[in-house]
Amino acid sequence: MATSLPYPIVTEGIRKCGDYARAAMRPSRPIPRVGLSATVRHLAVDVAAVVFEVTEDGRRVTVQTEDDETIEFVLNRSTAYYEAPNCGPRLELGG
Repeated sequence: MATSLPYPIVTEGIRKCGDYARAAMRPSRPIPRVGLSATVRHLAVDVAAVVFEVTEDGRRVTVQTEDDETIEFVLNRSTAYYEAPNCGPRLELGG
């Protein structure tokens, strides 16, 4: 039994619900995974690195720099940056 609506239904130019859901659910920052390129930023020096290990559901990341140095970073809950302990360098994923 069809009912008429008091307003017209326009379907042209509207995205499908599934398309919107996929766009809306993208992470706001890169998700750490082994092999992802990264940049270690410390003061005025940027060093290229690769993610070596991811633990604690992505909250702790270990990277190996191009200088063969291994550094562990922890996700800071208040700033959402990966930081080395004791106010050390920051990690930028995907860079």
